[in-house]
Amino acid sequence: MIQRAGGFSGQAYPYGAVLMRREVRELEMKSHMELVQRVKVEEAKPQGTSRDDGADQKTQKSTAIAQTETALAQLQAHRTPIGRVVVHIRPDVKAWRNTSADVPVRDGDVLVIPNNADYCM
Repeated sequence: MIQRAGGFSGQAYPYGAVLMRREVRELEMKSHMELVQRVKVEEAKPQGTSRDDGADQKTQKSTAIAQTETALAQLQAHRTPIGRVVVHIRPDVKAWRNTSADVPVRDGDVLVIPNNADYCM
């Protein structure tokens, strides 16, 4: 497809290419929601503190609860997945055409190829 579109411009940085696919994004979202649900279920389980528990065990249980709540908050604040598919594109299209690096493009895919940076970090 890149060749049919005229190849890369002089400013293109093919090593930074990002392919985003709807099906991958939907799978990522489903997995993320399942993980959040599992953490919520774990958090809702009774912790079982009894009078016989020592101070150390109570502290450990409190710490575990706090860690679970923190993990859940981080998971829920997570931004929406983009559905990134790993691609290894090099400037010479002929070198990777018809190899495993030549990922077939599907309907709805978005391929972003950034410009070369004109600065050094």
